[in-house]
Amino acid sequence: MKALKDVLQPLSSATNVLSSSKHATVSLVLPLKVKIVKKCRPSADDDTFIAQVKKKILDNLSPR
Repeated sequence: MKALKDVLQPLSSATNVLSSSKHATVSLVLPLKVKIVKKCRPSADDDTFIAQVKKKILDNLSPR
């Protein structure tokens, strides 16, 4: 579960930052996307489930 939490944490952070209505956030979109993509790169230490989660996240982000 810790591995899944580590993969999902950047998504949670990005959601919180971009949901802020008090600040302009458009300039943060690309840096947050880069952070998420880096975190979701495959690793030799990933078990099958974590590798699949990372792949789904990357597949979803790639056309954006």
